[in-house]
Order: sequence, then C-alpha cells, then structure tokens
Amino acid sequence: MISHHDRENGDLLVTHCDDPACSSSTTTTLDSEGEVGLYSAITIGRDGLALIAHQDRTNGDLRVTRCADVSCTSATTVVAASDGDVGWDPSIMIGSDGLPIISHHDNSSGYLMVTHCKTADCAEATTVVADDSAEVGWYTSITMDAFGMPVISHRDETNDDLRVTYCNDLACTDTISTTVDSEGDVGLESSIAFAPDGLPVIAHFDFTRVALRVTKCLTNDCSSSSTVQIDEIKQSGRNPSLAFGSDALPLIAHIDTNKARVWVTHCEDHQCSSSTTAYVDSVATQDVAIITSSSIRPMIVSSLQNGDLRLVRCNDFTCRDS
Repeated sequence: MISHHDRENGDLLVTHCDDPACSSSTTTTLDSEGEVGLYSAITIGRDGLALIAHQDRTNGDLRVTRCADVSCTSATTVVAASDGDVGWDPSIMIGSDGLPIISHHDNSSGYLMVTHCKTADCAEATTVVADDSAEVGWYTSITMDAFGMPVISHRDETNDDLRVTYCNDLACTDTISTTVDSEGDVGLESSIAFAPDGLPVIAHFDFTRVALRVTKCLTNDCSSSSTVQIDEIKQSGRNPSLAFGSDALPLIAHIDTNKARVWVTHCEDHQCSSSTTAYVDSVATQDVAIITSSSIRPMIVSSLQNGDLRLVRCNDFTCRDS
C-alpha cells in the first residue's frame, strides 16, 4: 500500500498492490477536499486497515484518512489538528495503546507538534508542542522504542542541526529534546528506525558536504550518539528512507542531488561505520521509500518528477545487484 499526492489535482491517492511484486495495482482517490495529500505518511492499524497522515494546504490542517477495507477502495477523512499552520512533514505510527501517533511541524509557530489520537480513526485527538526550542520539527520521522515510547527525529532549521525528541509518555506531554548532529548543515529529510539492539538509527542529508549521514544513538533518548558520513563523492543522500533488512542491518534508499539516480546503501554494522552503496535505478525521482521484510527482497518505491510511481525490486537483500 502506497500513499502519494496527485500534484495535478491536489488529491490524496493510494495505490494498492495486488501481489508482493506489485506487478498489478489499483490506485484510488481518497481525499479531494481542497489541496490535500501533501507529505503523506502511511501505517497499518491493528485492525489491518491503513491510516494516512497528510497536510491540507488549503486550510493548514493535519488530516488523517482511514481506509474502510484492506484494498482501500474507500475511506473516511478527519481533521486531526487545525490550530496554526500544522500538518507539515507528518510521520505516523501505531502506539503501544493501539492508536495512531503523528509527529508534524507547525509552520506558524515553528515548533514540533505531536498529535495522539484517542480513537482508531483519529476523530478525537490531542495535539501538544513537543519541542519549541527554535525553528524545529521539520522532516519529522517517528518510531517507538522497546518501552513503547515515541521517538522523533527532526530538523532544527534555525541552527541547521539534527534533533531527536524522546517522549516520556504516549501523548508526548513530557519530552526530552537533544541536538545529535551539528557538524555542518545537517538533519534534512531524516528517517529513523530502531536497530535490533534497541537503539535508534537515523539517516539524514548533509547539505554542506552533499552526502548521506547516519547517526546511531547510544542511548534510548539519543543523549549520546555517533555519526558517520557516507559516500560524499557520489553527491547523493537526498530524501533518505531507512529500514532494517533481513540481515538485521540498516538499508537506506536515497537519491542524488540532481534527482536523477536512486542509490541504496547497505550498512555492515548498526553504526554504519562501513557500508556499500549501489546504484539501483536511473530516473528523474522526487522521493523514495524502501520496504523490507523477512520474506521478500527489498523494494524501492520512487515518486517520479512527472507524478508517476515506479517500483524496483532488489535481486538480493543488500540491493547490490538490482
């Protein structure tokens, strides 16, 4: 299931694959009320139904669309947060209580926001400020630690840094925010996931060096961390998407600065202190996402600059031969 934005019509779209290889698929318009569907993020609820967080650019709202069936041929949409110019760069997950939690940016205040849904469809929700230290909360990415607490990577636009916000409760009313990388203009387009050792790993773009960076947290709240730079010579690292492969090691899809090639970096340890980067596709690409599982080879979904979707299936778990 892939959520994406119809730039021509300003709608939210969902494409449902009919098989694991996505050799055939169905695309449905789920929300068309204004300029919606921007920066969409998707997850699957405990009931097996997809939920999508996206921005309503017309009204500056955070919207949540919940599919009515597994194929998402129909859906209901609610406004989950509307105070300010919210819903920018959302990231959604299902919390330990079985309900959606969404991180996003408020462009009016410049803060990191967290919306915790009280119902499965997010018709009732509470929204709090999770970090107000500066112009923060851009490019949010949310995940959950081993204790069921939300952890969010995001960009500090004021200082050009990567920050991590650790929530001490599900609703993120009590948080600890830390600058984890400040070496240059970093933290753009971050993607976070927990390693099998129970600690977060974050992929992000370094604008200064035009390179992919990987930050490994050494504590749950990321108050201690280490960062490495990957393959500066390839001029890649834009829009990284991080997941853990079947070998339990980080696998990161990203694109070059000309948005003309798709690359995949396979880390050889959780810190990514050594890695191999392979070119997997040559196409004008706007954004990428990587999908992994223990039963299928990794798949890279590319949102092309012409508005189309393109899927590449790797030939092995490292994506070196694709």
